[in-house]
Amino acid sequence: PLASQGQVAFIFPGSGNHFAGMGRDLSARWPEIYSAQDTRSQQLGRQYLPQLFWGETLADELHNNHNALVIAQVALGTATSDLVRSFGIEPQAVSGYSLGESAGLFSFGAWKDRDGMSRRLRESTLFTEDLAGVCKAARQTWKLDANEPVDWTLGLVAAPANKVRKALSGLSRVYLLIINTYEECVIGGNRAQVEKLVSRLGCTYLPLQGVTTVHCEVTDRVAQPYRELHRFPTTPPEDIRFYSCALGHSYDLDENSVADAILNQALDTIDYTKVIEQAYTDGVRIFLEMGPGNSCSRMIGRILKDRPHLARAACYPGQDAASLILRLLAQSLSERLPVNLAALYPDEPLAVTEKTGPRIQTVIGGAPFDPPKPGAPVSQPTAPRPLAAPKPQPTIPKPAPAPAPAAAAATPKSAPSPAPTRAAAPASNHPLLKQLEQSAAFSARSHEAFLRFSDSMNQALTQNITLQ
Repeated sequence: PLASQGQVAFIFPGSGNHFAGMGRDLSARWPEIYSAQDTRSQQLGRQYLPQLFWGETLADELHNNHNALVIAQVALGTATSDLVRSFGIEPQAVSGYSLGESAGLFSFGAWKDRDGMSRRLRESTLFTEDLAGVCKAARQTWKLDANEPVDWTLGLVAAPANKVRKALSGLSRVYLLIINTYEECVIGGNRAQVEKLVSRLGCTYLPLQGVTTVHCEVTDRVAQPYRELHRFPTTPPEDIRFYSCALGHSYDLDENSVADAILNQALDTIDYTKVIEQAYTDGVRIFLEMGPGNSCSRMIGRILKDRPHLARAACYPGQDAASLILRLLAQSLSERLPVNLAALYPDEPLAVTEKTGPRIQTVIGGAPFDPPKPGAPVSQPTAPRPLAAPKPQPTIPKPAPAPAPAAAAATPKSAPSPAPTRAAAPASNHPLLKQLEQSAAFSARSHEAFLRFSDSMNQALTQNITLQ
């Protein structure tokens, strides 16, 4: 178990990890987490933006609404962090990947003015015109003509940083933005030059959405307003280390040091491998990603490889939201972390009124019924009546058998005893037994359906692996 070997870090991912429905089911299952946040905010709805993110799909235009993407992702990170901590799991370290640094600061109360951040984003042009949208900062940096488009794009390349840097020679409008792992980087810039760089690398390229023109020289054009956006009164929580992507290690928090750290990671390449390696050197062994998404867990696994560690995400698409939390708690228990499961169970049974009495609902598909009150006689199913003795039948004489051979007569076989018979018990009319019988039949049918589904999934996976 890893809890005896090292510490816990909460990890907050960067932009581009948003997904439809993020946080919706958690808010329905654990509404007290959101209610507690509501007492500390004037306009919590402007942070989560449920009208944009809690549907079954995301509108295409949302990927270009960077203010919404920023504030909603930060809000989701705080909710997931509050939820995990409500079970008694507390980290000794906090690390954010790009935007995740802001999410970590808000989650642990180093920054408290969430309404202020939402208001600043609405009033700022940083993510509507300067670093996104028409990308004024990039236009100025590249000295483009008025009719020449920026055409910014970015994505993942499966190539190490040293190879990317060599291939950048002669390309002034494309950048190495982030070093994710020892074999993967994020590049971005003018589309034509990005495509030329990918061609030189000869590797896989995966475009990303919802990310702005940061982590390169372009941000220098708006450095002062970017710093001011991230300058808040800061209260460092006790016994928690905060890591900076720009520094590659932990640092002491105050209003200016935080603003400088976030600005500096926007001005130049982030090396995420340095952050994770330093956290591991400092004793972190359990990395719990608050989400949205599981991109950091994937990268941490590739950075640390076979070294003892756990990297697990709490909130990502394609899985039941409550199940992800429960499985995270289960694995934390298996690593011997202290986990308080009391929140999963009510302190007392639900109150029952004298008028109606309790109601019992069977787990699967049964109709409710009233159990007898305490002390009341319980009707028992009628015992089966004994079978009446069969009437004697007239005996019909049979012809005598032929005499057996001498050898056979000498060793006669014993006749087999007739098998005892028992009357089948009649089906009970007791409602509980009926419900149990229905549940058992339903479970059998469900298991058959699961086996059919599992078989089809195995076939599909085999075909997919063969195709790949």
